[in-house]
Amino acid sequence: MMSLDRFFENQFDDKNISRQTLRKFTEDHLQRLAVQNTNNVYDDLLNSTETAYENYFGALSDRDTSFALQQSRTKSMNNVVANFQKKLRLREGLISNYFPKDTPEYLEFFPAGLDEYNRATLLNAETLMNRIVTAFTAHTATFGNTTVTEFTNFLTQFKAARGTQLQQKGKVSDATETTEATRDILEIQLTTNVLSIALKNIGNPQAATSFFDQSILAGKASDGEEEKKVDEGK
Repeated sequence: MMSLDRFFENQFDDKNISRQTLRKFTEDHLQRLAVQNTNNVYDDLLNSTETAYENYFGALSDRDTSFALQQSRTKSMNNVVANFQKKLRLREGLISNYFPKDTPEYLEFFPAGLDEYNRATLLNAETLMNRIVTAFTAHTATFGNTTVTEFTNFLTQFKAARGTQLQQKGKVSDATETTEATRDILEIQLTTNVLSIALKNIGNPQAATSFFDQSILAGKASDGEEEKKVDEGK
């Protein structure tokens, strides 16, 4: 008989998972989660997991670790830009239907044409998003509040991801003492991620490999790591 109790357990409260193994697994998971976050549905999980990770392992003085998390936020920003571009291409026809090209109103949206947005980079994306939000806001009577909110959300998502990415780039070396409590928080967050992602993929167990590399958890801890686990109560 299948036991449902296992779904209520802390899946990562395991003495065989060393600190270094947990670190590697979490870093890999964050990168995979960012890749799958095409519609920003996993933003909350990304942010909460990064916070729990940093609280446990301390300031990210390790260059590889810092780079890994920075890359996950860069991917999130790229996802927002791509979704913004796709939606704007769809809305351009609606805009030109109300305001033909070369009219002052159309130029509020596209002073250099639609292609300017197709070539958007992380350096100018916020400026371009601000312009579109301003233009739609000015013509709310024509396009409605829903469209304004739609593009405002892109701007909000981009700024949030950009802020986190810049913080990641600015991390400095400042060792923080590891405690059992902060490890528990990270373990519970990872368990939350497993259950939340599974909920979105019921009937598709193969999807787990897109978010987690379970082979990492099979790694053996070094003697030094075993000593750390004893000190931490793990």
